[in-house]
Amino acid sequence: MLKSPKKVESVHAQPTHVDLFVEHYDQLRRWALQLSEHDPGRAEDLLHDFFLHFTTSKPDLDTIQNLAGYLYVVMRNLHLSQVRRATRMPVRSLTVVEYDTVELGFWASDPRDRMRMQDELAAVCQYACIRKESSKAGSVLILRFFHGYYPDEIAKVMRVSRPAVKERLRLARAEARAYVEDPNRFSFIGDNPHPPRFTIAPVGSDLRRELRKAIFDSRQGQHASAQMLNAFYEIEGVEGPDCRELAHIVSCRRCLDGINALLDLPNLARHRPLHNRLQRQRLTRMKQF
Repeated sequence: MLKSPKKVESVHAQPTHVDLFVEHYDQLRRWALQLSEHDPGRAEDLLHDFFLHFTTSKPDLDTIQNLAGYLYVVMRNLHLSQVRRATRMPVRSLTVVEYDTVELGFWASDPRDRMRMQDELAAVCQYACIRKESSKAGSVLILRFFHGYYPDEIAKVMRVSRPAVKERLRLARAEARAYVEDPNRFSFIGDNPHPPRFTIAPVGSDLRRELRKAIFDSRQGQHASAQMLNAFYEIEGVEGPDCRELAHIVSCRRCLDGINALLDLPNLARHRPLHNRLQRQRLTRMKQF
């Protein structure tokens, strides 16, 4: 069993490949568990294969602009190789909604596959914007996948348990995958059985901004008053927002940041987990020189 290595102080100005494996071990192990469907034995094998590959091939770190995305791609490709060896059959590509967030899903993808991923993102965004009006699952997907809220934060916003958030997120991802394949199979699209496909800016633009704009443009209903927000989050025993109220909140920057302030959560502009980690890595590297 490959155990978490102890972090040591490096004597090199530039981190070695082993240093980077140690630094990213926790995230790599989470990815390995996710890819192996939470089978600990298979996850350990995958993590071990990753360590051997990464530390023996020693890719040029100076040419890697997105380290987290690169590490995920290596992990995913090793996993696919393992599956092919085991089954001797081709495996499907992951749909974009199977990644944790927009940024990881898009930037961890093969550059040659990004046009498909962009089309899928547009379809998933459209699904979530339609679905949030009739199911909280759509709002949960927006908070997690598009806004970058963590499950514990979503539980606070909704005033529900973390398992309830995970279940709604599981349902939303399953529906979104099916919607990408065939939007017309769902009854929740209501009076518009053939809604126009969302379009987002070309590859290379700020996709997070474009997708959030589409979400904000889908907003319905009135802003939550300060009194209503106080009732939701400061009075014991009061239930959280209902389906329509939550649908408005997740597509309203003003309401979201009002709730973030009440719950002492980062504001919407700071909910970019992958981006923030990469920024911290860059700052750390700069301080080493």
